[in-house]
Amino acid sequence: MHFKVVQKSNQVPPLYVTTIYASNDPSAWLMLWNNLVRLSSTLPTVMWQVCGDFNEVRYAHEKVGGRPIYSRRVRKFNECLDKCGLEDLKAYGHTLSWNNQQSNRITCKLDRALAEERFVKNDYLFALQLEESFLQQKSHEHWLALDNTN
Repeated sequence: MHFKVVQKSNQVPPLYVTTIYASNDPSAWLMLWNNLVRLSSTLPTVMWQVCGDFNEVRYAHEKVGGRPIYSRRVRKFNECLDKCGLEDLKAYGHTLSWNNQQSNRITCKLDRALAEERFVKNDYLFALQLEESFLQQKSHEHWLALDNTN
């Protein structure tokens, strides 16, 4: 999903937000990475944030337990983010967002919020507001996944 966020005051340029839910199938990731690079080339002068479940880690320390990470896949993911000019937004709390819920515990950072470099450097406060928005979205998605059983 890709959408445009405009502040009422018009003092801040619009922000483009792309949400990701990557396939569990690693063979589909390369197409997603290529689509992100293509999309980034159409947004050269705007602020852009990408957030969601990428189903891939960026660094070895983002996975604990299980098989070793596949360095080639991680390299492709990082190359995509570099080409897009995207950086991780600062995260607070427990960053390993996924676990296998089994006795041989595996935890990974699969969910992340990324933003275009200028956005990260120039609008830290705005970035915090977007992180809060992202977390609200994630909690809403979780609520929907539970079939609204509240």
